[in-house]
Amino acid sequence: MSDREITTTPWAPVRVEQIMSRTLYSVSADARLGHARDLMEQHHVHHLLVEDTGRFVGIISDRDVLANLSPYVGTISSKRRDDETLMWPVYRFASYELITVSDEALVEEAARRLLEHEISCLPVVNRLDEIIGIVTKSDLLFGILSCIVPQRDEDRPSEAA
Repeated sequence: MSDREITTTPWAPVRVEQIMSRTLYSVSADARLGHARDLMEQHHVHHLLVEDTGRFVGIISDRDVLANLSPYVGTISSKRRDDETLMWPVYRFASYELITVSDEALVEEAARRLLEHEISCLPVVNRLDEIIGIVTKSDLLFGILSCIVPQRDEDRPSEAA
């Protein structure tokens, strides 16, 4: 038995709005799969909202893209048919049944939805049902940890960053 005393802090609820990403990246439903892949790489994201006629109608993940591109794209073994997979339209592979979470919801609710639906992110909506952000599994892990582990000053993001 250790002579260190384990102390706990009162649980502090964390709302989705506190941990969500507010920068939204999107791709046109008519865009090519190669363009979606390039956008994800450029912005270091794993999900893009799919836009059609000025509104968000779906979502596509890096896993959706990778599952549908030929594994030979960009390799010495690549053939014309492999490279043509880059030209396939995003709308063929996007998910259109958007499962969302309110910006006022607690992180536990968002985590429950991710697990129930076996997905890796949730678009975040406001009271007007407008998508205003996105929350991922990583964001939720941070949020849940911040509920149970107090942040030290050196762990907090720098204002200069």
